[in-house]
Amino acid sequence: MKPAEILEKENLCVEEHAPFCMAECPVHFDARNMNILIEKGDYKSAYEQYQKAVLFPNAVSSSCEAPCEKKCKRGEAGESIKIRELECAITLRGKYKIEIQKSDIKIAKKLAIVEDVLDSMAIIYTLLGKGYSPDLFTSKQEIKTVDDDFDFLKDERITKYTDKKLDKALIEELTEHYDAVFFSGHTKEKFYGVFEGVLENPKHFFSAGTDSVIKQISHGKQVAISIDRFLKGVSITAGRKNESSYETQLFTSVSGIEHKLSTPKTGKVYSEKEATAEANRCIKCRCLECVKECVFMKKYEKYPRKYIKEAFNNLLTGGMGFRSGKPIINSCALCGLCGEICPNHIPMAEIYRSARETLVSRKAMPPRYHDFPIRDMLYSNSDTASFFRHPKGKEESSYMFFPGCQLIANTPEYIQAVYEYLSEILNGEAGLMLGCCGAPAMWAGQSDIYSQVIGKFRQIWEDAGKPVIITACPTCNREFTEALPEAEVRTVWHYYSTFALPNNATETQERTAISVHDPCTSRYRDDMHGEIRSILNSKGYLIEEYEYSKNMTRCCGYGGLVSYSNNPLARQFAEKRISETKNAIVTYCAVCRDFFANGEKPVYHILDIIYGNDYKERGFREKTGISDKIKNRAELKKTLLKNIWGEEPDEHIRDHDELSLIIGDEARKKLEERLILEDNVREVIYKAEKTGEKTVNPKTGRFTAHKKIGIVTYWVEYEKSGELFCVHSAYSHRIQIVEENGENRV
Repeated sequence: MKPAEILEKENLCVEEHAPFCMAECPVHFDARNMNILIEKGDYKSAYEQYQKAVLFPNAVSSSCEAPCEKKCKRGEAGESIKIRELECAITLRGKYKIEIQKSDIKIAKKLAIVEDVLDSMAIIYTLLGKGYSPDLFTSKQEIKTVDDDFDFLKDERITKYTDKKLDKALIEELTEHYDAVFFSGHTKEKFYGVFEGVLENPKHFFSAGTDSVIKQISHGKQVAISIDRFLKGVSITAGRKNESSYETQLFTSVSGIEHKLSTPKTGKVYSEKEATAEANRCIKCRCLECVKECVFMKKYEKYPRKYIKEAFNNLLTGGMGFRSGKPIINSCALCGLCGEICPNHIPMAEIYRSARETLVSRKAMPPRYHDFPIRDMLYSNSDTASFFRHPKGKEESSYMFFPGCQLIANTPEYIQAVYEYLSEILNGEAGLMLGCCGAPAMWAGQSDIYSQVIGKFRQIWEDAGKPVIITACPTCNREFTEALPEAEVRTVWHYYSTFALPNNATETQERTAISVHDPCTSRYRDDMHGEIRSILNSKGYLIEEYEYSKNMTRCCGYGGLVSYSNNPLARQFAEKRISETKNAIVTYCAVCRDFFANGEKPVYHILDIIYGNDYKERGFREKTGISDKIKNRAELKKTLLKNIWGEEPDEHIRDHDELSLIIGDEARKKLEERLILEDNVREVIYKAEKTGEKTVNPKTGRFTAHKKIGIVTYWVEYEKSGELFCVHSAYSHRIQIVEENGENRV
């Protein structure tokens, strides 16, 4: 029996809630994982995780009242783990300077923090990492950082105003000139009672009214989230269950656990030997609920903590840790379902995305994992495939339609129709931009490239007059919403569900039951979910929902670029999703539609439904090949510029473009599986024919040639027949070839 099944039989995996100590801790520090690291002697890592949770380790380790110890399950078989004593030990032995991670995004909103106490310090620390530049007002004559916990106050992004007594005049001044204000030392009720005549204002945020060190920090972190959401105009309350202490439902049996008392302390702080002994008493409460529902986690049959530890070890060793670490790190779809299932919302997607980013920054991520999708993204944003135009005859755009690189690659036939529909209902005020939002770079951990893509888009958007951004891709919508918080970002589905559907959307005789697959990047987007279902209802469809849909939806297998790093696993994602309904599937992500196209049941993009192309044969169309996607993007640009703006784009024909290839089904399948474009094949053959650098197989008469393109060396086996080149096979690798003259060179 597999480990996961054993645990399920023993009823240890009812649901993966946080361990009892972590649930009781107001900042959710995982003492269980701290104990694991202490056992390994890894005090630095333990301190790093402790600092990330509590923010101010010196203050917390010396003054926290340790509510976690009261809930420790070990107390049922001896005494609770001495968690605060262990925190003192890691603060003493593992401490090192941890800088606030600076955001690539600089948020212009003005934020005022009143008084430099713990909750306000937690707010400033948290929001600095999100790109804010807060102003600090204090009644003190001078702000002193007597503890290096608070060295971050020296950050040049913080403007400090001393000798500022809080009175009605200052309150009114701050309210008028700042977008959000936090008043430390005052609960909401006390504040409005003390300062009579000051009107309640949604800009105002307040303390929790507690003397507890850890509760103050927890409240500060929560307020930071509230302020961030408030300033971005999104819900302050959505998805915020269990942010402070709560009752976990984790089931952990202490049956058979040896009764042990706590480890005595001989000095002021545990020695390493004493700390190890005390950490060893931890029973490591855990379960596997998320593993049962995640294709990726189930594949490797490990606890989430095991995944985290392996990822951490790879980061700690500069990418030289557990040998399957990088394959595992790159096999997560980053979809976030595990976090929804997990009662403690352990952010595995964010952990793996961050791990990729760290490995890339340390040049420890092998290019093979994400080289192709990054090159594909860059092509989508190249002059060959991308452009922006204002509405014909105008110099400014009130709206900007951004279809997304995958929709134009897979179903280019709809783009002009959608744009003309938007132009009609928006009184000719919509511009059009083709390109990629940069999500592949984000998923690959290529933060520098992602910043460049978003930066270029931001510049075009600003130059266009900051129009409303209209997306057809849920991933693009998410990226622009998060990267451009000041922009208004809508979906094209909003317009289709609000206005009448296009007149050319023909009616279909038969309306059957369908199931809607919500892309994982639409998670938390109730508006998007409703828009799609409204369109389907208006077309007369009977919607039978997946068990896992909307905010609990699964990934198709493309998310996180899994299909490039672990294609067999990506297919398991898709096959699981396809098997979960007997109905035809409708989705509103071009990649999801492509991934589900397996010939077993009809799969439609919502545009098929809108434009009346929901006949059965359309639903069974094959997925678009990688070379066809390239061609579609380039051809669509030329078509749109000609049909809508009357422009004749310059033709940039390269020498190898003229080669005529014959590629059989078997060879084409190899090209697809190995991510080799027809253009790569043409370049190899052209070089071989021009230079004569090729070898011949005397038995078959076939040639073999290669060429390095970027970091990849491509090899092609082919035959020549007149002006035609028949391709039999191709493969690629990323090692450097050192050549000498050979007898078979022709």
